[in-house]
Amino acid sequence: MKKNILLIGLVGVFMSILFSSCDTCHCEMSSEDVISKSYVFMYYKVYDVIASQEESNVIKLSIDYKDNEYLRSTWYNQCNESQIYETMNLRHNDTAYNRPIYVIWNGGKSGCHPSVTGHTFACIDVLSVDVTCSEDFDANHPANTSLNDVVNWVTISAMPYIHSDYTDSVDWSIDPIANTSYMSELLLFHGSEKDVCHKVDKKIVDMTAEDWMLNGGGGGEDFTCLAYLRFDNEPTIRVSDGSQKSEDDRIKKHIIITINGFDGKKNVTFTTECDMEF
Repeated sequence: MKKNILLIGLVGVFMSILFSSCDTCHCEMSSEDVISKSYVFMYYKVYDVIASQEESNVIKLSIDYKDNEYLRSTWYNQCNESQIYETMNLRHNDTAYNRPIYVIWNGGKSGCHPSVTGHTFACIDVLSVDVTCSEDFDANHPANTSLNDVVNWVTISAMPYIHSDYTDSVDWSIDPIANTSYMSELLLFHGSEKDVCHKVDKKIVDMTAEDWMLNGGGGGEDFTCLAYLRFDNEPTIRVSDGSQKSEDDRIKKHIIITINGFDGKKNVTFTTECDMEF
């Protein structure tokens, strides 16, 4: 009998420690201001990256967040898979925000799930990207060679804001790219937080380690964009005399994108393909 009482007591102590370590977790419908030590309140697990043509020279890289086992998105924050959340925050040096974030806790059949405006990102730090074409792209880029010197990685990142001690903001009203269909979608997701998200628009060969971090946004099924690939060079065809010319009609090319990254636990690789009409 004493052993049973002792066992029950130990279980009670363990459960109290477990739940006291996560005071901001709720499983009923509620809302509150949560003081967050990190700007990023939540990361979404990435299951795949999918390429699709957005404009004549733009590819959208969408993220598949769906967890097919549970039919819902898998998320990480201080309440759920906190070790992954902490690992990513430490990589980004995002540990001294200490400001309130308005959180709506959604209960229901899919389980406890927080919703916030902005403050969420895909749980992947890109390490490298390689873009190729299955046939000759132009005279300088034969089939299956890298196009990284003619393709721009276009997205937004919260890293400059975090590394400025959470002070450096952006005036998007003076940047024409904010009015493009692809960038406006990114900014719309971040809502009132868009002014802390800085533009990344560089040739892939010129990207730095920091440029690849905290890209795009997170949002489960509602928003799925990591970045856009913009081709500033149009492909050309080889004519019989060996010279080069642009086609009058739309040029079709099969593009392959390989993305290497870190997901909070391990290095991952995603490969996606897209038929482009330039």
